[in-house]
Amino acid sequence: MKKIIYFTASLLLTFVMASCSKDEVGGTVTQPAAGQWYVTYDCCDADGNVIEGGNDFNEGRSMVLTYNTVSDDGTQLYVDDLYNFLGFKGIANLNLQGLTFSTNGSVTNENHDPEKGDYTDYVSDKITISDGVIVKNGGKQKNGTVCDSISFYVQYSQDASATSNGYVKYFVHGVRYSGLAEND
Repeated sequence: MKKIIYFTASLLLTFVMASCSKDEVGGTVTQPAAGQWYVTYDCCDADGNVIEGGNDFNEGRSMVLTYNTVSDDGTQLYVDDLYNFLGFKGIANLNLQGLTFSTNGSVTNENHDPEKGDYTDYVSDKITISDGVIVKNGGKQKNGTVCDSISFYVQYSQDASATSNGYVKYFVHGVRYSGLAEND
């Protein structure tokens, strides 16, 4: 009888232990390109040349996110400034192997919301993202550690501030967020 109870208890314990195992949580397909970035914005002419003495936006440092779309198929990526700049958010085409991204012409700016009373008086609801690239180990944090870098151009179909100040688009460039206070 003791053997039957011991066997039953062992069997029950085995089932309980097996049911408690954790499932592996995987990343998204776009994980190599996805991230949180500290970036700087420079004013540029139509050819992408930085205009010296252009406006200093957000004291030279702002947050941008790149993340997967719902399809998570590795061919598209959201680029989102979280309203930290002029409120841009759009889906760019992604070359995951080369870590490059851009839009095919103008796309809808999903952060353009007249109800929010943000920058919608200055910029249009269409943006173009071009020449986007993420370089593994291509940047340096404030503390000197090597990290990934990002750069791209963003242009609004209409931008009253750019037009009145003699520039056309913005060069966005920076480094991946490290999570360390010394790099903030």
